[in-house]
Amino acid sequence: MTVRAAFATTSRETADRIRSLAEVIQETRNQAHLEMDRVVQEANEKSEALARVNMLIQGSSAFGKPTPSADLLDERDRLASQLADLVGARAYVSDKGQAVLRFDGLTLVDGVQSFKLKVEKNEGIPTGIVTLTRSDLGDDTIFGAAKGGGDVLGQFGGLTRYADGALTWLKKLDQLAERIVSVTSPPAGETWTTKPDAQGATTEVAAMFAIGTNLDGQKALSLKSLLDGADKVPWADSVSSSSPPHQSMFIALADQRTPILQAWASWATDVSSDMSNWRAEEASFTAVDKALNEQLQQVSGVDLDEEATNLLRFQQLYQANSSVMQAAMKMFDILIGISR
Repeated sequence: MTVRAAFATTSRETADRIRSLAEVIQETRNQAHLEMDRVVQEANEKSEALARVNMLIQGSSAFGKPTPSADLLDERDRLASQLADLVGARAYVSDKGQAVLRFDGLTLVDGVQSFKLKVEKNEGIPTGIVTLTRSDLGDDTIFGAAKGGGDVLGQFGGLTRYADGALTWLKKLDQLAERIVSVTSPPAGETWTTKPDAQGATTEVAAMFAIGTNLDGQKALSLKSLLDGADKVPWADSVSSSSPPHQSMFIALADQRTPILQAWASWATDVSSDMSNWRAEEASFTAVDKALNEQLQQVSGVDLDEEATNLLRFQQLYQANSSVMQAAMKMFDILIGISR
């Protein structure tokens, strides 16, 4: 009875850990999806503001001033830098001193004209694709589209990359859950039963684990143990209370122990590898960003504005946002805690 109780407890703990891990990953994916909308909304606001600054720069030259005021140029560069951080847009400066922002061949701001980004969704879930429209023409006229994580950088690209990576982790976790259900179910043509109770009654065991309703399409989110007590553990192959444990069930589990552990180790290795790569990239981007900032502070001479603009443009190529890394690190820390 003690062995059966321990077996049932372990089965429940296994299901709970896999389900909890899937819930953590799903939660961080949901956070990334919410952040996508926020980032795009903020980018649209910054684009409109930059277009207004460009209009002021244009207006200042119309009144015979040789160059726009330093405040206008600072505001132009500040907004351009923020847009680079949000969506990875690259900034160029026209002969008139106005900012032009582009990414993946699409123009976000061109002089006094700003374009609007919109997150494409599938059943309410962001796809990581942004489309470009013009405010005065409405959302029906699309000028182009780009995929975050590859073509679109900045915060939106990082969020897309994390959401896609987390979905891959969930799918592999689903495969692991399915495998556990499969190997802990009786083979075709065979029946597992519980040990006879005091009245000699037995219960047929269809499986030790089950996958309930597929929440958000992810099976690992609903994995559960059917062994809610020691009396539910398959243990006998006859109604005799003195019969030994059902050997075929233990043989089946023993045969699959190593493959399941290898599958789990492979999953954990894949997640660790992704996290290591993202950490290395963040460190690289941070170092480059710091170096370029230092160069920016050292620029001097009559071509100060031109040099600063060039450095700012190159700096924007390497800017990365840390919010995605923080969410991923939280998930990774919980993963390590669960795996112990």
